[in-house]
Amino acid sequence: MVAAVEPMDNELLKTINYKQMNYKITYILILVMIGSLSCNSKIEPYENIDAMLADANKTVEYIDIEDFKTNFDNKEHYVIIDCREEKEFVAGHIPGAINVPRGLIGFAKTISDRHPQLYIYSLTKQRATLGAAELKKLKYKHVSVITGGWEKWHKNFPELIEKGSGTKHTEATEPEEESGGCG
Repeated sequence: MVAAVEPMDNELLKTINYKQMNYKITYILILVMIGSLSCNSKIEPYENIDAMLADANKTVEYIDIEDFKTNFDNKEHYVIIDCREEKEFVAGHIPGAINVPRGLIGFAKTISDRHPQLYIYSLTKQRATLGAAELKKLKYKHVSVITGGWEKWHKNFPELIEKGSGTKHTEATEPEEESGGCG
């Protein structure tokens, strides 16, 4: 009679050991995932806006206003983003520019295509530099800040100023299903 009970006990022990092993593996995987996520999410606060701009300058490319004007005259394929506020945009902007205030740059459907060259400008270049850095983080590859921005364009090319609302994007788009950010 003892021999008949022993195989059942062995099967029961195997089942219990298997479940314990699964729990241990799951626990270890969860710890590894949490550890890797916490290592990658280190966000350093900036002391001031100058430090923030200095960090953004490390990843951003610039184009001189004269070189941009050459591209503008040749009508190459590009998108011009004016990241000033709407009232500034309406008062005057580079012809063909779209208005996407800096705070909305990551949410604008009007610049969802990551392939064309993007030229971005603001009054001088500070907001544009921060906007371009954000676009780079969102995997836009061809982003250049126009040095001198609107201030220099207005001064150098007063005959090439468009006024009015033009093309603008001043509100966030409807939320879409999360894609995981791997696009």
